[in-house]
Amino acid sequence: EDVDAQLQMTVSAYRNYLEAEPNGYVPPHGAISEDVIPYLKKNGFTWFTSSEEVLAKSRPMAMSTAEPYNVTVDGATVSGVFSDQFLRHRTAYLYRSYYAANSTDDFIKYVLEKAPKNKKESALVTVVIDADEHWMYYERDIDGKGFLNSVYRKLDKMFDGNRAILAVTMSEYIDGNRNRGIPAHKTK
Repeated sequence: EDVDAQLQMTVSAYRNYLEAEPNGYVPPHGAISEDVIPYLKKNGFTWFTSSEEVLAKSRPMAMSTAEPYNVTVDGATVSGVFSDQFLRHRTAYLYRSYYAANSTDDFIKYVLEKAPKNKKESALVTVVIDADEHWMYYERDIDGKGFLNSVYRKLDKMFDGNRAILAVTMSEYIDGNRNRGIPAHKTK
């Protein structure tokens, strides 16, 4: 099948360039279907990302983007995480006319609003920008680099302080990372 061949080429390229095994799959424009799940599993992927629109069409209805979900098809299970559409849209379109500091402040403010009130709970906020073309339209911030660097600097400071926001990889969120004090989060 073409899907299997494409995924095998993806895995091969990842190994070749990064000298590591890929864990997750980010499909172009969040395009995913149930038919792909067994192929993802077969090729070693444990998670995938998609959009909030795809999640809205999934069953059961009214699932939140704040947590990962198990998707099982023909006995193959892969975790799915879904991009927060509001932040994705702001990052891809609105922030291109902002200065880096202003877009960063807006981004962090929204993420903090998503934080649970109970400090023992956590919420996942996923933002997937899966196309390079968005960055070239940033007017006051060449390729969005100032925005991205500023976001990560602020997140780093927040981690050192009160850990209100913690930047993690999908694998860290799902499986945990003892070295960073990140607990595993069960998928539903």
